Amino acid sequence: MIKTAAIVLSLFILTAPIFAAKKSKLPTRLPNLPKGATIYLENVSPRSSEAKRFQSTLQSTMSRTDHKHKHEWVRPGLNPVDTKDAADYVLRFSVVAGERERGCNALSCSYTYTQGHFRATVLLLKSNGAELWSQEYYCSEPVGGISAEMCAHQLANDLKSAQVDDYGEPTESKGWRKERTSADRQ
Repeated sequence: MIKTAAIVLSLFILTAPIFAAKKSKLPTRLPNLPKGATIYLENVSPRSSEAKRFQSTLQSTMSRTDHKHKHEWVRPGLNPVDTKDAADYVLRFSVVAGERERGCNALSCSYTYTQGHFRATVLLLKSNGAELWSQEYYCSEPVGGISAEMCAHQLANDLKSAQVDDYGEPTESKGWRKERTSADRQ
């Protein structure tokens, strides 16, 4: 019981200083990202199976190109890279799987792990370290389930929707029409 409280306190201490300092000053709207930008995923959360699952799902969802409406619309994926040096942007994230208070007495509280509650705090930086955007994602399912994947899909879709093409047109949630030539745009 004391060990659980110590873990929760250490998770708060580890994640709070990273994101709390500049969170209020950063915009909550994602900046425009160039089409196919390279992103390094930096996991600063304590090592856990939930953090690994979140990172692997985020990486695969973010790199996948979406085709909508019988392939009429295309939303290209971003390019995750293995090193910070090769990246245009760094996506720093911390994830915490939720715990619910089960009961307290005069001496301590006991907690139970609930798979259905998940929080991801993300910070987008340019490769030079300039902070661009910060956001928290809360994912929960009433029956329980795999909330890490839900949060990863939401974040990846937000990142892909922030892409702009060479002409400055945003992809948004729907995507771009199939590859158009410059003559089609005039």
